[in-house]
Amino acid sequence: KPAHAGSRGKPQTAWFYLLMILLMLAPAIRFNFNYSMADIYTKAGDERARIGDWRMAGKCYNNAIALEPGQAWRHQKLGHLFFTRARKAPEPRKSSLYREAILQVEKATQLAPLDITLKNNLARMGSAWAMDGDGEKARFHRLKLTEAFYDRALGADPNNPLLWKEAGQISAALGSLDEAIKQFNRALNLQPDDFESHRNLALLHKAIKQYPQALGHSHAALDLAEGEDRAEIESLITELKRTMQQARF
Repeated sequence: KPAHAGSRGKPQTAWFYLLMILLMLAPAIRFNFNYSMADIYTKAGDERARIGDWRMAGKCYNNAIALEPGQAWRHQKLGHLFFTRARKAPEPRKSSLYREAILQVEKATQLAPLDITLKNNLARMGSAWAMDGDGEKARFHRLKLTEAFYDRALGADPNNPLLWKEAGQISAALGSLDEAIKQFNRALNLQPDDFESHRNLALLHKAIKQYPQALGHSHAALDLAEGEDRAEIESLITELKRTMQQARF
C-alpha cells in the first residue's frame, strides 16, 4: 500500500540503534543476565559517549533513568554528559547544556543526600557555568546559585581546602571581598603552603586598601612561587611598596 511505501523512507527508530549498539558490546556485557535493561541502556550510553555520539548517548541514559529513576548515579552520568557537551558548545547552546547538567546532578544529590562528591561536583559545575556563560545579568544569577551550591558542599565537606578556594573565587566575583578573604583564610588554615591562596589574599587585601596584609601575603606567595608566577608576585610587591610609601604607611 502507499502508506507502507512511504514508511520505508523514515529514519530508523531508537530501538534499531540500541540493537546495533548492543551487537557491538562485548559478549561478557551483552549476555550477562545479571544486567537489568536499565544497565544495558547505561552501558550502551557509555559506549556512545566514548566515541562522541552525544545524541544517542543521551537517549540511552534517559531510557535507563526512565526505567530506574531512583538511582542517583544514572542522573550523574547524564549530567556529566551534558556538562562535557557544554564545555565544547557555542552560545546560546552552551548555557542550556550547563543548565541541563546542573538539573541532573541536582536530582542526583536529592536522591543521594549524603554523597559528598555529588555536592562538590554540583558546585564545580555551577562555577563553570557562571564563569563560562554569556550576559552579565544572567552571570550574576548563576554566581548566586553557585554560591548556594558551595554553601551546601562546604557544609558536607568543611575540611576541603580546594572547596574553600573555589568558594572564595565565587565570592570575589560577586564583589563580596570580605567573605572571599574569610574563605581563602579557611583554605590556608587547612593547607598553609598554598601559593594560590596567598596570591588571592594579597590581591583581595590590595583591593580594599589593606596594604600591609597584602604585602605579607605577597611575600608568602613569593616564597612558594615558581616560574612566571615569581615575576608576577615580584611586580605586585614592588607596586605595594610604592603605594605604601606614597600613602606613608
